Amino acid sequence: MNTTPLDEAIEAAAALPEIDSGIGHIAQACGTSRQFINKMRRQWRSTGVPPRALREYAPAIEHAVHGRVRADDLCPDVAWSRGEDGRVTHYTVPVRPRVSHVA
Repeated sequence: MNTTPLDEAIEAAAALPEIDSGIGHIAQACGTSRQFINKMRRQWRSTGVPPRALREYAPAIEHAVHGRVRADDLCPDVAWSRGEDGRVTHYTVPVRPRVSHVA
């Protein structure tokens, strides 16, 4: 089984003092359910690509694990912008040029 940065974030969260469940901690930080975090985890493992929904949660995950896993690792296809304190302020998704198939 290949591990993903999301798996690493869950492990990092579980290693934090006073945390019983890494998935629970991540889910709480994201304001979502454990089931949804597990769904994203399974999707990433099966496709080999980070789920698009993860873009919305990556900054919260980074913060929850004290930067041990960064948003850049969770969603490498996204351009993350950071404030002076290093925290994510916003992101942009680069658009790939459209290829024309005109003969």
